[in-house]
Amino acid sequence: MEIKIDKNENIYEIKKILKKKFGSGFMIKTRIEEEKYFYKIVNTEKMFIYFLFSLITLITGFNLMSAIYILQLDKKNQLFVLWSFGYSLSEIQKIFFYIGILITFFGWSTGIFVSYIVSLLQRTYHFFKMIDKIPFPVKFTIKNFFLITCVIFMVGIIISIFFYYSRSNRKYPNF
Repeated sequence: MEIKIDKNENIYEIKKILKKKFGSGFMIKTRIEEEKYFYKIVNTEKMFIYFLFSLITLITGFNLMSAIYILQLDKKNQLFVLWSFGYSLSEIQKIFFYIGILITFFGWSTGIFVSYIVSLLQRTYHFFKMIDKIPFPVKFTIKNFFLITCVIFMVGIIISIFFYYSRSNRKYPNF
């Protein structure tokens, strides 16, 4: 027998009441207890997705580093003009540090926007299904938002700082 209750009700309190009424001969389980292996698999999959996401972010960070380096090579003449006008090498390198931060910010904001739209569409129209009729559960939570934001900005800032310090400790510009 299946009983549907309101979201505001205490599941464990109702379970206790039902055990008193039906006695110990009946087994009363919540949906989570009934499908505990399914939820374990979903949680394992969630951890794997976080790991995969972090790996993809790290690889994208290397693309950020190469983009800054190529931008430096492309703007060599303009950078020499700035150096001739009195800009220090450190000030010129700060320009590329800020460009790295801007690229990270715009990539983050685009990714968050697209993922929010996809999760909204999944909750509404159920495009992706696990089994024939069960839609894949998608939830856009504040915890996931902050976790993903921290990973993206940490990788972006670390790579921008690394690139800034590894290229700016020269005495003469060799853009």
